[in-house]
Amino acid sequence: MSDLYAPESKTPLFGQMYCIDPQEALLYRQTLLQNEMSKRKIKNKILSIIEYCIREFHPFAKIYKTGAEMYKEALEKCILNGEMDVPNFRVLFN
Repeated sequence: MSDLYAPESKTPLFGQMYCIDPQEALLYRQTLLQNEMSKRKIKNKILSIIEYCIREFHPFAKIYKTGAEMYKEALEKCILNGEMDVPNFRVLFN
């Protein structure tokens, strides 16, 4: 179970990476990897290829992306209708 978006001022993790812009996710991944593996250099090109493959071929990535799109639509609808309660979406796997 995971929120679609990371709380404010927190780094997106796991499925949350698929709900944000791919370039932004790549920057987060690079930062996380550099912090964890500071002695090893990971080439940005390799990380870009991995990011692409995960987004295009992993089924969970597509589920998170669809959830993020549904959330944005619901949020826009709330704003247009002047509603204060923004829906809360979570992805659940059984």
